[in-house]
Amino acid sequence: MIKKDIKNEELSASLKKNLKLRKKQIVERDNQKIIGKRTAKIGIPRLDLDVKS
Repeated sequence: MIKKDIKNEELSASLKKNLKLRKKQIVERDNQKIIGKRTAKIGIPRLDLDVKS
């Protein structure tokens, strides 16, 4: 299986909106010192989405 690189231009409008909302939620959770269960399980401190609009 070959992984394809996904560029921001190829994402649909609804997916871009969803990613922005998710990033906002994660930043708010980080500010409140809330650790998510899924990220704690896989050892990633926070989801890093560098989405440019």
